[in-house]
Amino acid sequence: MDFSTILMILIVAFDFIISVWNCYASGFNAAVLQKQHKRSYVLLSIVNGAGLLIGFAGAAYVVAIVLALITYSFGYLSSGGLTFILALDFIVLGG
Repeated sequence: MDFSTILMILIVAFDFIISVWNCYASGFNAAVLQKQHKRSYVLLSIVNGAGLLIGFAGAAYVVAIVLALITYSFGYLSSGGLTFILALDFIVLGG
């Protein structure tokens, strides 16, 4: 394995860990917000939901890349399909 492959694996793993942490933090914040009875609960819930959505999008981004690379390595996905999936991930999810 060369250095670029190891670096790619580390970056994808780090991205997945950060995405899972964002989802956990959003869920924890939702539980804390439910215990507070303030007028700004609705606005804070909307912001919290957006954070949860961003966390799930990041996790979906990592899973899509890993599955695309695995299916490409086994020959189930063409190089054009891999390029399309990676380009779509980078354009839509900002990877």
